[in-house]
Amino acid sequence: MFCVEGMTRFRSLFDLLDIPFLGNREYTVWPATDKATTKQLLDASGVRVPKGELLVKGQQERPSSVSVPLVVKPCNEDNSRGITLVKREEELAAAIDYAFSFDPRVVVDEYIAGREVRAACVEEADG
Repeated sequence: MFCVEGMTRFRSLFDLLDIPFLGNREYTVWPATDKATTKQLLDASGVRVPKGELLVKGQQERPSSVSVPLVVKPCNEDNSRGITLVKREEELAAAIDYAFSFDPRVVVDEYIAGREVRAACVEEADG
């Protein structure tokens, strides 16, 4: 259940039907399915996040405060769908258009070199 539907809709359904499942409740996962919301929550909690902007189709469609290299990503897309690493200014417009083809809201963040790590945590019976 690591897709958007599994992390949110199915968990909500299981909760309503009293079907036990492993992992967080849907209300803890919903905010994490939106990259802009997640970034805001982390920043407000003192977690360092990359500089960036939220673009909205038909309102603000080009970034004004970040420059290449940067990462362009749709807000509500699962995993790496619609994400582009932009290394040259002439690649930016196509990357933004591509991200907008997935979502009317797009996050544009400064690129920070490094590795992406995913980790699962399992609580033992003794805590």
